[in-house]
Amino acid sequence: MADFAGNTIVLTGAGASKPLGYATTAEFFDAELSGLAWSPNQANVFTALVNVLGNGSKDVENILRVLQPAEDFLKTASGDLLRQLSALHSQQDHYSKPIAALAKQVRERCFDVYGAEPNDNKVEEIFSPLLQLLNWGKYF
Repeated sequence: MADFAGNTIVLTGAGASKPLGYATTAEFFDAELSGLAWSPNQANVFTALVNVLGNGSKDVENILRVLQPAEDFLKTASGDLLRQLSALHSQQDHYSKPIAALAKQVRERCFDVYGAEPNDNKVEEIFSPLLQLLNWGKYF
C-alpha cells in the first residue's frame, strides 16, 4: 500500500453538517432568509426566482447560482444598456438594486450561519465510525 501523508478529506453529501449544528439549506431559507425584511422589489425578485427555480428555490446554492450572474451582468455595459432602454420608455430600473441587495443578503447570511468552524470533538465523534470502518488509523 502507498505511504499516506497529509490530511484525510471526507467528501459528504448534503445534510452531513446537520449533526454539527448547521442548518440545512432549506432550514437556512425558512428560518434565516425568509425572516429578514425585504423591500417590495426584493420580494418581487424572490417571487421571480421561485418561478425560475421551482422546487430548487429553497436551495441557497441555487438562489445564488441565479442571482450572482444577474448581479454581475447588471454591472456590465450590457446591463447599463438595458437600464438606458428602460429609461427611454419611461420605466424605472426597479430591479438592479434589489437583485444586488438580495444576493448580498443571502451571501452575508451564509457567512453568518455557516462561517464558524465546527467543534473538532463533535466532528471526530461523528466521523470516527466511518474512518474506523475505512481502517484509517492503520496508516498512521
